[in-house]
Amino acid sequence: MSIILVALVVRAILAVQKNNFVPEDLVQGVEANLAEGNTVGAAELVAADERFLGSILNAGLSKLTKGKDETLEAMQVAGDAETMKVEQMLGYIALIGNIAPMVGLLGTVQGMVKSFGTIANSQQTPKPSALATGIEQALYTTLVGLYLAIPAIVIYNILRNFMQRQILAAGTKGEELIEKFQDASK
Repeated sequence: MSIILVALVVRAILAVQKNNFVPEDLVQGVEANLAEGNTVGAAELVAADERFLGSILNAGLSKLTKGKDETLEAMQVAGDAETMKVEQMLGYIALIGNIAPMVGLLGTVQGMVKSFGTIANSQQTPKPSALATGIEQALYTTLVGLYLAIPAIVIYNILRNFMQRQILAAGTKGEELIEKFQDASK
């Protein structure tokens, strides 16, 4: 579980990078094309970009002739779909954070069953060392579960908050660029 957690964290950190949400090259390219009055070139840049901002702009451009409300609604729907993709990836980190204590608890119960089994099957009072083995197992698995869960939950929340800030930035920049498209097409 720890190896999977590390892999998921690395993957998530790469996924929530600013450039995946508000790519500067796309923003600069679109703004430069629109400043020159080249709406077709700007639209081609947007259509070729599959990152978050490109996806929401592409959805907005498909409804640009239908009015501002429909344009913004299409962008919202596309933004929700893109957000879900990133949230699903982050959700696996949260899943490990939630499951790890349960795995620790399972080991705790198993260790306690072992200790009580030693007591139940002994004709005389068992030695403390015989009981300590099961209790050690119980405490060790709980410790490992918590070692996994605590960082996973912390990392999940940090990355989720960072992702939400990036989504907000992409939405704001998307609305700003759509307004420029609308102004250029008048």
